[in-house]
Amino acid sequence: EHGEGWAVNWDAEGKKMAVVCAYFVDGNAFEELEDFVAEMEKECSLSVLRVQGGYKEGCRKVTEEHGVRCFLLGTRKSDPHGAFIESFTPS
Repeated sequence: EHGEGWAVNWDAEGKKMAVVCAYFVDGNAFEELEDFVAEMEKECSLSVLRVQGGYKEGCRKVTEEHGVRCFLLGTRKSDPHGAFIESFTPS
């Protein structure tokens, strides 16, 4: 279990803000994944944008509709093409 506030963003005035995450919903998610996202959203004080569509279209939507300029992404080595991705590989 994580300590209080471990994933909290603070603004310039010291006010607590939620970390914003994008979750790309493609209709193929299994129940355990949906449960995990909901649990982490609550436990870590996350603000989760649920974006319909695939990864590429989802990034475009989040960028255009929410003004996001930067993404931090994670890929497991076991993901498709994950074995070939190095740290800081452009997406």
